Amino acid sequence: MGHRLFVACPVPLKVATALEEWGCTALGGLQVKLVPAEQMHVTLLFFGAVSSEIKVLLTDLMPLVQWEPIHAQTVDLAVLSRYAFAVDLKAPTEELNLLEDRLGRERRYVTSAEDVARFSAIDNRFANEPLAKMSALQSYIELEKKRRKQRYGNSLRLHVTLARSKGALGDISRLEPPEFSFELDKVGLYESHLGGEGSRYELLTLVD
Repeated sequence: MGHRLFVACPVPLKVATALEEWGCTALGGLQVKLVPAEQMHVTLLFFGAVSSEIKVLLTDLMPLVQWEPIHAQTVDLAVLSRYAFAVDLKAPTEELNLLEDRLGRERRYVTSAEDVARFSAIDNRFANEPLAKMSALQSYIELEKKRRKQRYGNSLRLHVTLARSKGALGDISRLEPPEFSFELDKVGLYESHLGGEGSRYELLTLVD
């Protein structure tokens, strides 16, 4: 089954707790499962199920990241993938552009597995930027699994998932999340564990 890994920024606990409390009140009647405050995060890179070898590579890269804080602000409530509620975030354009550069968004031009070859080549290409190495590795993983999607040309969308449902979601057009401004001042590597009660996220490495 492999290790389901992703890179994300944890939401400050004070903000996450307030969002969880609001979600309990606003979404409580929609038969959804709320994400606990301590599990809330903003995903930057999702790798899916990877081998133990890839997990070691990513775990070794994470402590090398020199993180630059992102100043985020809650905006609107949105439905993701039909079965999840999330709060969209906005951030200064300059900070988002820098983050996209750090994530190595030029990987959008990769069209075949040969373009990224082996991780050793990726490692040399992005020798000075751990986040870009991880981003390029994500491209390689997706190509190898033949499930690459045409999403790299889009702007980075920051959001916090609040709740999930096993069925179709109700109307949320009249719901407005509370307004918060906060810093995403840490970034970490997580592993997602699937279970009968939903996903549980284990923090493997955290840097600030």
